[in-house]
Amino acid sequence: MNRVFALPITIAASLFALAFTFTLAHAQDGQEEERGGIFGTIMVGGMYQTGKPGLLSTDNSDRKTLTSLGDSDKSDDGFQAMVMGEIGYRFDETGTEVSMGFMDGMPGLTLAQEVDGLGLFSLSGGWGREDVWKDPYVTGKARRKTDMDVMEFSVAWEDIMETPFMVGYTFTNIDVDKDLAGIRHKDLRRDGNVHTLELGSPLFMGEQNSVFANLACAIGDMDGRSNSYTGWNLGFTHMLDMEGWSLETTVAAGRRDYDEKHPDFNRTRDEKEYTIGTEYTLYRPFGMENYFVSVFAFHTRVDANINFFDSDDTTTGMAIGYSF
Repeated sequence: MNRVFALPITIAASLFALAFTFTLAHAQDGQEEERGGIFGTIMVGGMYQTGKPGLLSTDNSDRKTLTSLGDSDKSDDGFQAMVMGEIGYRFDETGTEVSMGFMDGMPGLTLAQEVDGLGLFSLSGGWGREDVWKDPYVTGKARRKTDMDVMEFSVAWEDIMETPFMVGYTFTNIDVDKDLAGIRHKDLRRDGNVHTLELGSPLFMGEQNSVFANLACAIGDMDGRSNSYTGWNLGFTHMLDMEGWSLETTVAAGRRDYDEKHPDFNRTRDEKEYTIGTEYTLYRPFGMENYFVSVFAFHTRVDANINFFDSDDTTTGMAIGYSF
């Protein structure tokens, strides 16, 4: 399955990015935080995905041709190799960090600066591409694929005024090549911008147990009014941090309400999305310094008032990592 770097299209992607962030942080616990120079982490492994990707998705080859827009989705499964990592440089004199991250070969850049008494400021940007249908709603003949390019820019303020709170803003630009659905009907245009505001706060922080809350609100300002939406996502993460291993569990729920009636269904679309997932990480396996092993599983379900947009996905996987 094609994935977009650093793009929170689904809660599942947000969950996995959050899990990866915690893994990187814990994997580098043994390093001195203030030391300058090169740092980085790399993870390699695999994921097995099963479920119903939804009729909007290009992942299910059995649904390339639809007899009608009321067709039911078919189950699909597949294995995908996984490569993720980060490499960066920290300037000892100023504490400035510049880093590049990779997820499925898609790059993103981050510039971070800690300011005494104020907190940590970061600016990041990423680019990605995935397959979409030129017109997802074609029936009676094979649907054809095209590219969707995504550019994203984010700014975040963490550890605000020496507190554990954070706030972030993300601007996402979406450009669909050869958007035949948008040509057929202007309300189906998929090009546009998404504005996302994110707030994060710990609810409890103990020596071994911590609970974090995350709230995100999004406005999708798309060229097609039936694809424009407002949405929110609320998630809770529990971290159990023991000697030599950690366990992270996340639950999240979200909703997207669209602005106008979909011209092919004559209904205004709305979606609810639910995610639950967990990740177990073992540090220094067999006494090997700087190595770690992660085993993860998560399930995401999208429940829409129009069955065409329903989806159900379960992902399990394992990765081996090294930090320096």
